[in-house]
Amino acid sequence: MKPNEPSRTALMIARQRAAHQLLDHGSILNDPFAMKILREDEKDVLQFANAHPLASIGRMLSTLSTNLPARSNRPSMRG
Repeated sequence: MKPNEPSRTALMIARQRAAHQLLDHGSILNDPFAMKILREDEKDVLQFANAHPLASIGRMLSTLSTNLPARSNRPSMRG
């Protein structure tokens, strides 16, 4: 971490929150400050989101919820 600069982890989380606001319209977490705190262009956040499809919280949760029922039906996953 460099002095007077946010950590890489903080930037990643900020981008995820901003991507969620842009792509999912804040459906899970309404964060009106995400883009302001990040101080990046909308275009850059969308590029990040396209490069990292699970960066959006909503996309990640919908992917998980879609895949969970399929996994629980596998014989190896049953008790």
